[in-house]
Amino acid sequence: METTQATAVPASRARPWTRVDPKVWFILPAVAVALLLSLFPMIFSIAMVFMKLDLVSYEFVFNGVRNITRLFADPKLLNDVLVTLRFVLTALPIEYGIGLGLALLLNQQGLRGAKFFRVYFILPMMLSPVAVSYDIGQMLFHETRGPVNQFLRLIGLSPVHWLSDPAVALNTLVIVDVWQWTPFVMLLMLAALQSIPDELTDAARVDGASSWQAFRHVLFPLIAPVTATTILIRGLEATKIFETIYVVTGGGPGVATESITLYAFQIGFKNLDLGYAATIAQILLLMIIGGASLYLALWRRIAPATT
Repeated sequence: METTQATAVPASRARPWTRVDPKVWFILPAVAVALLLSLFPMIFSIAMVFMKLDLVSYEFVFNGVRNITRLFADPKLLNDVLVTLRFVLTALPIEYGIGLGLALLLNQQGLRGAKFFRVYFILPMMLSPVAVSYDIGQMLFHETRGPVNQFLRLIGLSPVHWLSDPAVALNTLVIVDVWQWTPFVMLLMLAALQSIPDELTDAARVDGASSWQAFRHVLFPLIAPVTATTILIRGLEATKIFETIYVVTGGGPGVATESITLYAFQIGFKNLDLGYAATIAQILLLMIIGGASLYLALWRRIAPATT
């Protein structure tokens, strides 16, 4: 009686999918969905730069580089870039300074009510930007019925044109953004400070270092990586500001508070010129990439001096 023996299939002849780690098949659907929702819109947006997509005249044709050349003749674009940069460069240092100060305060040993304030201070970050913009920007700083101007009148000062003065309106938006997003900075800085052993600062004070010297030479170098990440994240988010401006000022008075994102929204969803709106969005993306790259390059040069 003949017996047959099963022979193993050589690895070189095995089917390709049998050599793949089984865990890959479980994460593959999630990766596919992530690519579909991120990569395809980016490619389509880049393609729209070279198209004329006008929903008013229903023109969907190849446009070459006309949308790009149109940027250089657009007088509003430079203003919107400068407004966006001014907003970021004003709000970001204030948020980091106040957030770090609150983190240092809450990190003190034996501070009464520290747990309560840790939760209380992060509440603005949990609220909707639209709700915050309406409550803080529209209600508190209302020029005739707002409690801020009412208080100024009560103490004998002239009311401030928070929303109608081009020199003040952008600062009002900065106040709203600082109120909502300073807790984000505080949360990250507090987590970084609490990861540092108390023995390090205690040893520095035993050696005669003051509180400032202990912070400058011990704490800050240790939290520098978190500082770099926090500033980068907040800078990127502030560059994309839209809801606060749209709700509080609408870009006014005039174009004094009009950001790049608001301008792209108006071109795309009000003028229905999707091709040019996509071009403006790509300019914003290039600004973000360039700004982030410059920031990281400067940080690598400065970071060794802080340690």
